[in-house]
Amino acid sequence: MPPKISSSEWEVMNVLWAKSPRTAAEIFDALPDGHGWHQKTVNTFLARLAAKGVARVTKNGNVNVYAARLRQEECVAREG
Repeated sequence: MPPKISSSEWEVMNVLWAKSPRTAAEIFDALPDGHGWHQKTVNTFLARLAAKGVARVTKNGNVNVYAARLRQEECVAREG
């Protein structure tokens, strides 16, 4: 069963589900305006999502690249 993710983590995952893979900076830039987060906040969400197994992280040189590991439908079913 997929892990429970917070509403903030959902926002980050929506960006990844729309297009993967992406760097943390690309994810930050793709988030809707008005969330008020800093890049470090998004990095924390990404680390949590990777730890929960919802996102996958790979290294490309010295840059982390993130991709969705679970489909959106799997996470929606868990929340329901």
